[in-house]
Amino acid sequence: ITVIVDMTGFGLQQHAKFLSPYYARRTVDVIQETFPLRFKGFHVINQPFYFDAVFAVLKPFLKEKIRQRIYLHGKDLSSLHSYVDANILPAEYGGLQGELDNTRWRQQL
Repeated sequence: ITVIVDMTGFGLQQHAKFLSPYYARRTVDVIQETFPLRFKGFHVINQPFYFDAVFAVLKPFLKEKIRQRIYLHGKDLSSLHSYVDANILPAEYGGLQGELDNTRWRQQL
């Protein structure tokens, strides 16, 4: 599975607790040990300026294989497109699939 996380609108308050080693470790454990999915790529876009510091706290707890599959793109959608084809992305992410429509997606599930 390829995950794209758009952090538009996230503020420091949402991330403050993850700056402690305890919560960082717990978050990583949940991602690495409890999801029955194989992550092909984990792409973060539009992350706030301080997210690099948050990620630096999490990074030592990540397995090397997972660490190599995490990509921080910022606002550079062309960087995202080198991993995820624009043909399958919504217009908001520089893709060709029209606007993101969560209603249609939920109905298909």
